Amino acid sequence: MPKFIHTTYTMLLLACLMLAAPQSFSASKMPNKQQLYTMLQANQHEAVRALSTTEREILLAKLALDAGNDEQAITFLSTTQAGEDPLAALIKAEAYRRQSVKAAIRAGRYAHSADGDINKLKNAKLDSALKLADQRLLAFMNSLNKPKETKAPVIKTPEVKPEPVAAEKAYSSAELLDGVRAEIEQWRKDWQSLNADAYLSHYHQAFKTPKHTLKTWSTYKRRVNGRKSFIQVLISNLKVLEAPRQNQYGTTMLVEFDQEYKSSNYAASSRKRLLLVRSGANAKWQILFEGDRTQPVSKFNKTQLSPNQSATGSSTVRAERINAKWAINLGSFSSKSNADSMAYDINVPPGEKQPFVSTITSSSGHVQYRVRIGLFDTRDEAVNTMLEACPALGLSDCWLEQVK
Repeated sequence: MPKFIHTTYTMLLLACLMLAAPQSFSASKMPNKQQLYTMLQANQHEAVRALSTTEREILLAKLALDAGNDEQAITFLSTTQAGEDPLAALIKAEAYRRQSVKAAIRAGRYAHSADGDINKLKNAKLDSALKLADQRLLAFMNSLNKPKETKAPVIKTPEVKPEPVAAEKAYSSAELLDGVRAEIEQWRKDWQSLNADAYLSHYHQAFKTPKHTLKTWSTYKRRVNGRKSFIQVLISNLKVLEAPRQNQYGTTMLVEFDQEYKSSNYAASSRKRLLLVRSGANAKWQILFEGDRTQPVSKFNKTQLSPNQSATGSSTVRAERINAKWAINLGSFSSKSNADSMAYDINVPPGEKQPFVSTITSSSGHVQYRVRIGLFDTRDEAVNTMLEACPALGLSDCWLEQVK
């Protein structure tokens, strides 16, 4: 990356900080790159909140690139918003270029025949294109030097029914919103730390989803996270969906954000939704509900308020089917120990159908051990589960089988 782009980005962020909070840093002690990175990640400082989501992701990517973390820079710039920005595309291209050079160097003598191409890649220049981006950055930095009113963070919300005046006043409170942001950021950090106790301390005793209580959630998370060597969670585009409400546990806030999750054995992206609650003004925010944006939180709350109510709302028990059922085959082995090992390593949340091993004997007497998930009453149910579970497990050759 050309030196002047690095200088421009550093000057840009420092200008933002000096304008928004001149009392925070003295001229002789400006924040270093790691402090800037942490500040941008936390998204709590007034100067950072004044940035657009795209601009914040670009700055984070640039700092990651400067730290030699090319993959992290690419992750920051892979969002839909960042993908529409030409400057983001240039930084992303530079990150990919650096990754390619490092890969070629690691290949050593095996890349000898491609030395000419590798040298071209090392010497590739993006100066002509980056000059346009540099002009844009300089213009933006100059605009920051002009006196103007500091913009307050804007939180867009969908249309909701009018709330009582007291609730609307609380909704506009910077203290309330800052507290929620701080809690979510600490939850993210504790999740990444692999410290199960610290992570689970963010969940309320009444935490419940359609599939979990706090007890089953804790058991599941301790088991799954205990097998990982690292966890990385990135959060962006956080929005408050509605004004604060009151329930039997205290004041609740419903928030939604983009979550990029990556661990030593799994990666996923989602639009996460959290319902947080606190019992008083000085109490800690805790998670009452966690799910994706498709899950009906309001219906969940009604169920939560009446824990004795059945999940279906009916006491009718469905008659047991006597038809043949369907199984999803994940793999087939001649060794039972290999099949058992695969089944053990698959992490499925409690309450969902768990993997198991079936012994299959052919007409010729040959024995195979199949790792399966099931059993399902209908083929449609099995197909839908297979289309969701197999890609998540990194399996591309699953198949269905009807069993008695």
